[in-house]
Amino acid sequence: MLRQIIQSLIVRGGSLLPVSIFLLTSAWIAPESRVVKMLLGRSSIEKELGQAETRGYYESILDASKLLHRDPSGNLDDDTQPPPPGWIPFCAAGLVESKQTHLLWRLRPNLDARWNGTSFHSNSLGYRTPEVTLKKPPHVYRILVFGSSNTMGHGVDDGALYPRLLEQWLNERVSTGLRVEVVNLSVAGESPSRRLQRLREEGGRYQADWILCDASPLDHALEEDHLEAIVRASPPIEMPFEYVREALLRAGVTAADSPDSFRRKLRGEHEALLDGAYAGWSEESNRLGIPLSLVILPRADRKRQSPVIAELIRSLARRHGLDFLDLSGAFDGLELEQFRVSAWDRHPSALGHRALFHALRSELLRRGTLPGLPLGGAAADPGDGNLPEAVLSRGRSILQRMSGDGGFRLQEPIEICPDLIEDRLDLRQTGEVARLHRVGFHVEQLLPAVAVANIDMFPNGDGLHRATKHR
Repeated sequence: MLRQIIQSLIVRGGSLLPVSIFLLTSAWIAPESRVVKMLLGRSSIEKELGQAETRGYYESILDASKLLHRDPSGNLDDDTQPPPPGWIPFCAAGLVESKQTHLLWRLRPNLDARWNGTSFHSNSLGYRTPEVTLKKPPHVYRILVFGSSNTMGHGVDDGALYPRLLEQWLNERVSTGLRVEVVNLSVAGESPSRRLQRLREEGGRYQADWILCDASPLDHALEEDHLEAIVRASPPIEMPFEYVREALLRAGVTAADSPDSFRRKLRGEHEALLDGAYAGWSEESNRLGIPLSLVILPRADRKRQSPVIAELIRSLARRHGLDFLDLSGAFDGLELEQFRVSAWDRHPSALGHRALFHALRSELLRRGTLPGLPLGGAAADPGDGNLPEAVLSRGRSILQRMSGDGGFRLQEPIEICPDLIEDRLDLRQTGEVARLHRVGFHVEQLLPAVAVANIDMFPNGDGLHRATKHR
């Protein structure tokens, strides 16, 4: 009976609002009931999907002619700005070649280019990663990374990408005689279903030991843009996934739909599309016999959280038995203009990539191991002093250290960020900053590999604060 009433209200009103009002004002339905919680949760996720609406942003990155496609008046959302003269979108820069498949395009092999002022190289296999052989050499631990533009590195130099920073750090850390290769197979525009297809095509070729696949609160926008391109393609492109075909059929989208109508119809299928992709990633991991972990990235387009979508990502990962590394707080200590390339290129900047690397490194150190590869002793980590002065000056100071008893001791009280307050480090809060007073302690008291002298080199202070609680 209840189900029939709900369906009737939805059909009549086309909205969940009358359903929610009906349930919450009915004396015989408890506000804590599973149905009410489900509806309120769906309302929250629809709100976040609206807040994450890109209004063709990803299309504009790929094709500059579509920059104002959503709004002919020229009004752009929030702080978005049109690119300056001479700025070249991704697909107009000669970096890709089209494919009449679900993937739509691939990076050109052997690129040696400058793109909007940044270096952009690809290897002979057509990926923005150093040259590798398909057959893994002896004594090599190989990690494959699948992702979209945030992980490919849109608007930053080759060496700034967080997968490259991860490779450098791991090679400084692992046992002598072993080398780590992080092979970045990410391509701009990769929606979850495209990542799944690329995983199917490439996952078994490299003899990998571990696979990472990025995930973000904006994946639904990538899938919208991708599926719209697939539906409008001429000649038609074969759809390789049953779950996508079913979602498109339920949504009733056609090539005749306007862009806004297409997205409006597809909006109710986002969870099903994500669920299908995650199920596929899990199946491929099992088929290949290679562990796969999601890397949950924060939003780089603006300084806004999407906690409901982030929880959906975690929930779907758990549902399908996928491990995940949650980096969603990586940008917490940075301003928008620091972690984002620009107002017209809303991807992680070089500093944003370093923040992602630090968050990933902290999570790996907390675990103490990669699949089949122990990370070794905590004190061996060299830290990182390469963050720009702009970050170091944001309420932080470099700590002085002494080597008398093998630990570290502060010479004078110094100011550090409030989010680093931790009782075990004998900190106290004074006004808007915390002061660390004269106290001696050993590196082992901190997050593994984080010496006191390197606290200030973390753009994400909150990540360090949380991590110390695990020790």
